[in-house]
Amino acid sequence: MLEDLYKDRLEPMVEGLSRPNWDILADLNTTGVVFESALDARKGFVWRIKEEVGGELAFDMVRDKMQYKRYTNVDKYGLLGLSQINVSDRRVVLTEGVSDYFTAKRLCPDENVLGVTTLGGSRVAKAVLVNLFDEFTICSDNDALAARNTGMANSDRFRAFLESYGKRVRVFVPADGYKDISDNYIGLMRNGRGG
Repeated sequence: MLEDLYKDRLEPMVEGLSRPNWDILADLNTTGVVFESALDARKGFVWRIKEEVGGELAFDMVRDKMQYKRYTNVDKYGLLGLSQINVSDRRVVLTEGVSDYFTAKRLCPDENVLGVTTLGGSRVAKAVLVNLFDEFTICSDNDALAARNTGMANSDRFRAFLESYGKRVRVFVPADGYKDISDNYIGLMRNGRGG
């Protein structure tokens, strides 16, 4: 599913690549999940991500554009992208975090993609995943420059959990020097290696 992740999928001409990754991803968003810049009365300029599942608000968070603090108002399932799932397909791409959901869905538009909204996944998220899917591709974060590679450790724990239920799991790691799939995707565009 992700073997040729970046091949022929990068945007050849994207304006404003010097902007924050989240602004670029919001502009490229075609998922059906709300991802927008907004002005919040209490928090100022924010990115807002919002999703409804079955007519109910399932996820609502804002991230402060100045301090990058995250404020989650609603997180019913611990997963982003449930409104876009094809339940007859037992395969899924999982991302660690919400912004990487938008990148993975852009790169794999015809695949099931879900963003795990809490580090390690909530009990609800794990129950949903184990019951809906048999094959997983985990898009790991790569904190190689940190003293401890938390992204890889987290992916290894998640893989072990899923394999304990007999699931098939592969882990995709961003290229060296990139901390996650979004950083890798936008970094390649910035370096002129797009489509």
